[in-house]
Amino acid sequence: MNYYFFLAVLFLFCMNGQGESIKMKKNVGDTEEIYTKEYVDLNFEDFSVRVFRFKTFNKNINEVVFSKDSIIKVKSDLGFTPFCKVVQIKNSNWNETRVYWRYKTSLSISDEGPHLDLLDWKHYTSDWEEVDKIDGNNWWLIDYGIVRRERKFPDVSKEEIIQAIIDHSDNDSQWLDVWNKYYKNKHANDVLLSLFDFSHMYLKITGIDENGVKQERMIEIMIPLGC
Repeated sequence: MNYYFFLAVLFLFCMNGQGESIKMKKNVGDTEEIYTKEYVDLNFEDFSVRVFRFKTFNKNINEVVFSKDSIIKVKSDLGFTPFCKVVQIKNSNWNETRVYWRYKTSLSISDEGPHLDLLDWKHYTSDWEEVDKIDGNNWWLIDYGIVRRERKFPDVSKEEIIQAIIDHSDNDSQWLDVWNKYYKNKHANDVLLSLFDFSHMYLKITGIDENGVKQERMIEIMIPLGC
């Protein structure tokens, strides 16, 4: 199966709804029109990054975020993870543009709704990987199901997790009760697999500007845990 055709099929699977259209290349001379109506524009001074089918926390659909800095930080809304998305770079004069991504995992303990996120405890941060370019100025962010099977977290003991819960819960016994109810009798590896997940995605965009200078911009997307 043609690689671009596979990406187009996967993209259709992950998206729904109709609205603004973009074109994705399947084969040489052959394009398929993809429709989407929800996106976020993340605007640097020298170009804009549009993330389709995405929404940030407590903001409107089709919002615009501006930054004069080299990094933009946003938080994704519930149900709008940055995985399985098309990223489009608009109004750029850069050459040799490349997009890279990496993720961070964190631990969260949940009580079927309320959750305690250990965002300032231990993490795993992956290496940078180049994002697949689909066509023109469109890039494809990896499918959630694929990367979730390969996600990692540092090796920690159950005792370390218990202490972290105590340190982060302000002496609220609820979370130790949750631990005892759901995790106390589980193997340490099973506990980790059920407690850690993606908390951040980072995008790095590199290229050569009109003056021949190598440039870099960063986007940090915080992903809600325990939901």
